[in-house]
Amino acid sequence: DDAEAHSNLGVALRNLGQLDEAVSSYRRALEIKPDFADAHSNLGNALRDLGQPIDAVESYRRALEIKPDFAGAHSNLGIALRDLGQLDAAVASYRRALAIKPDFAEAHSNLGTALRDIGRLDEAVASYRRALQINPDYAEAHSSLGVSLGDLGQVDGAVASYRRALEIEPDFAGAHSNLLFCLSHDTTVDAASLFAEHCRFGEQFEAPLRATWPRHANSRDPDRALHIGFVSGDFRNHAVANFIEPVLAQLAGYAHLSLHGYSNHAVEDAVTRRLRGHLTHWRPIVGLS
Repeated sequence: DDAEAHSNLGVALRNLGQLDEAVSSYRRALEIKPDFADAHSNLGNALRDLGQPIDAVESYRRALEIKPDFAGAHSNLGIALRDLGQLDAAVASYRRALAIKPDFAEAHSNLGTALRDIGRLDEAVASYRRALQINPDYAEAHSSLGVSLGDLGQVDGAVASYRRALEIEPDFAGAHSNLLFCLSHDTTVDAASLFAEHCRFGEQFEAPLRATWPRHANSRDPDRALHIGFVSGDFRNHAVANFIEPVLAQLAGYAHLSLHGYSNHAVEDAVTRRLRGHLTHWRPIVGLS
């Protein structure tokens, strides 16, 4: 009946990626101690990881009813609100967190991301730089700064930010992917160098997985239905959706094709619903390893 131990177990389980078990541990802690603000906030984190931002918001709000000056819960609430597309509310939550804890580097960085989403790029850059003044080794803030600098057309600055993120955290796949995207817009990078950068990414992040690739036992019958899977975090109002929709619409017209969509983003919107109309099968994969 030790509520704190159940909550700590939930933290460990979440760190291991065992999200359902983490949720159970947090809920057990809250059965024992309903006014345990940290457990409510931690439950929100696990629910957000599972792609349940609405439930996460409810947990964060409960934590804040109990402990109104809980800066971490304000910041986490902002993340969940951003997932729901409620950007102005997210900005307000981050600012509330920073009013309580001005040196909260993560909240400065999160504020920058919300400001970037609503097109306030210069303010976003300022927020990321503030986060990095507080924590110069904050790899995620360096990477996010790179995104905003890239959006502003400052390619050299963006590349430098991504490379700094990778110096701090060499296995930061997101920063490395962002670097590749940025380099593809850099007129000073020739095709051979760009290809070499992509090969380095493959050797670092793909090669270690090759030994575990499954041996497929599917039928080789040429007359069987061909199953095609599309995995993306952008089956929503996003440039990628604009590019892929004509392809999906065309392929959907072939009776011998079976189209499968695997959506890796918590937000679903009108574009998501339209894209699903082209696909035979749909699977949300948010929160899976």
